[in-house]
Amino acid sequence: MACSAENGIETEIRLLGPFTLLHRGTPMDHRLKGPARRLFFYLLTRSGTRIRREIIAEAVWPDGAPSRSAFNTTLWRLKKCLTGLPGITMECGNDTLMLDVAAPARLDIRKVLDAQAALSSAPEDLTLTELETLRAAVELWRGDFADGLSSNWALVMRERLLNTYIQALIALMRHAGRERRFEEALECGQRVLAVDPFREGIHCEVMWLLVLTGRRATAITRHKEFCTLLQRELGIGPMSETAALFDYIRTGLERCPDAPPQAPSSELTARRYEGYLQTVERSRASIYAALQTMYTGD
Repeated sequence: MACSAENGIETEIRLLGPFTLLHRGTPMDHRLKGPARRLFFYLLTRSGTRIRREIIAEAVWPDGAPSRSAFNTTLWRLKKCLTGLPGITMECGNDTLMLDVAAPARLDIRKVLDAQAALSSAPEDLTLTELETLRAAVELWRGDFADGLSSNWALVMRERLLNTYIQALIALMRHAGRERRFEEALECGQRVLAVDPFREGIHCEVMWLLVLTGRRATAITRHKEFCTLLQRELGIGPMSETAALFDYIRTGLERCPDAPPQAPSSELTARRYEGYLQTVERSRASIYAALQTMYTGD
């Protein structure tokens, strides 16, 4: 049996990345296209809410309201596809529609939207429940919401979900960094830059995390690549504070080892490396104070 079924999920709806509808872990041949797919997506973004038909028609058919017959045919096709799927219910009134998703069904965008509440806490104040919520959101991310849809409501939701995903990664990165789980923090930072490579504040944090994981040379290379990207795509260079941070990593840490010793040969070696870490972390903390003032958008 597929993993999702083993976890008690009978129906899974994936709107992040390629649209997929799974029943007991097996992808369905749903054949939802055109207006039926747009209707499904729109109702899912408002799951559990009654919506008037005229509002739905305006969102799903932006070029002009459909006839009542066309609307009902589209609705019939959607209902036929969803018949028998555990956890998905649709209520059709004379003037309203409501689609609801509940256990044993799972909707991926709901997990991401749930993360918004957890983002109100500072990284150092995140509870275990909030951390689990953020991790669940980033683990389900497979790509942009409803890629290919250009309706205003889809664009707004796409941006909202992407921003939540990025902010969740940033919160997890900073929480892991405070806990000295630098590899985990680095992975989060790199995932942010994978979807938004121009976030200069995150680039700075990733450079530090590379240093803290013994990859100072890689940090130097990454910064050069970042400068090339800025110049090629935007015709600008990095901010002066970013350049100063790079110079410090390139020259101020020259006498420090590029990687932690795998097996310290002596207590002295271990003490030297610990001193190196403390020096880097002290520098990192002071520069972060400046960075967080500058890059308030990150």
